[in-house]
Amino acid sequence: MKNRFSRSVLAAALALASMPLLAQTKPAFTQTVFFGDSLTDSGFYRPFLIQTQGPTAGLVGQFTTNPGLVWAQFLADFYGTDASPAWGLTTTGIVSATGTNYAAGGATFNPGPGVPPTPPTQFAPTIPTQVAAYLSRNGGVADAGALYTVWGGANDLFFHLNGVTTQTQFLSAAGKEVALIGTLNQAGARYILVPTIPDVGRTPFGLSQGAAGSAGITALVQAYNQTLFGGLASANLRVIPLDTFNFIREISAAPTTYGLSNVTGMACFGVPSSLVCNPATTIPGGAESYAFADGVHPTTASHRLLAQFAVSVIEGPRQIAILPHSEATIGRARSEMLATGLGNRPERDGMRWWGSFRTTNQ
Repeated sequence: MKNRFSRSVLAAALALASMPLLAQTKPAFTQTVFFGDSLTDSGFYRPFLIQTQGPTAGLVGQFTTNPGLVWAQFLADFYGTDASPAWGLTTTGIVSATGTNYAAGGATFNPGPGVPPTPPTQFAPTIPTQVAAYLSRNGGVADAGALYTVWGGANDLFFHLNGVTTQTQFLSAAGKEVALIGTLNQAGARYILVPTIPDVGRTPFGLSQGAAGSAGITALVQAYNQTLFGGLASANLRVIPLDTFNFIREISAAPTTYGLSNVTGMACFGVPSSLVCNPATTIPGGAESYAFADGVHPTTASHRLLAQFAVSVIEGPRQIAILPHSEATIGRARSEMLATGLGNRPERDGMRWWGSFRTTNQ
């Protein structure tokens, strides 16, 4: 019963996010700024791929079922802002671009190379480096009207799973994330979206580790998320939390509710990573029916769902707050209409009618 209720609540939230009313009442964020890893990367490696593989590589370069969008692009489209890369990797180094998405596949919170530590992801700038680059570009001041996203930790997890770091070192990444959010806040950021690490144990990669291995990965992710939000609370940092950990679990439990048919397989085939996945290497219809493009990265459909989930979390409280205000406004208008009618009643007894009307454009 509890799981059914949770699925219903999440489904309702996603439905709310797609209603036209939200598009009419959305807040005016001045811009959307993203920091993170492959889950948010909107093309950091595309220049490198074009230089090394030719012009056709312009079709790929994101960790999904290319040329589909990632969640950051869907979110920016909703708010009328930007999610294109703020920089990009070339064969000679990193070059600046005009966008506001600093995320790079393979990025970590702890210092070191990206994941995996081979070209091109070994050159991923860490998430603290991403934030430093944004602040440097803007004179050390964070735009108070912007919506920021800080999302990472999964690559720090992979380093730990590969025996490169200890569990203590892995969990220390959560402390670095807290400190980074504090830095943005001190610089003037007011709206900071902080997603949890998804339940990697429910991905095709996690499931391939067997029941015990999958459960162990889930436990590590839970420990990170608890450390992260415990640290934010201790530092008295107010953020917009996005529970992607349970989001993936909800989708896995009831995929058809979200228009998906496969939550254990991979939509991409014949490629080492979804970074270079393209329509020719995607199972027909897989971009919209599968949850995962490769072992850990979402398909276009899953990215769209994630963006809708984020919009529902951002917009939901404000939409709910409108309801009592609307009720009070309507009630006051009715009271005033009634008072007017009674105040202007005829001197002798009798009957008097009054009313109101409205029009609705369909």
